[in-house]
Amino acid sequence: MSKYTNISCYRLMNYILSLFPYYLNEVVIVKYDDDSLVFVVKKQNLVLLLNFLKNHYWLKFKTLISITAIDFPEREERFEVNYFLLSHKLNKNYY
Repeated sequence: MSKYTNISCYRLMNYILSLFPYYLNEVVIVKYDDDSLVFVVKKQNLVLLLNFLKNHYWLKFKTLISITAIDFPEREERFEVNYFLLSHKLNKNYY
């Protein structure tokens, strides 16, 4: 089990929301084996958020595990792209 508890997951969520309140559409904590965060970001702010997560001293999301695209034909903006990231420093996955 990770030394980072559910409390640290909430702290991380609030920290990132405080830095990016206008860039994120939503942040969700998802229950899997361990808590994970899901960031829903506007497409024009994606690169900004990814650079922040990658280069931040405390976060260090240096590994892109996978990329998935989902087609929603009923939506005006049909495609949703999911990036699965890993922080070795935090030993956590985020999507």
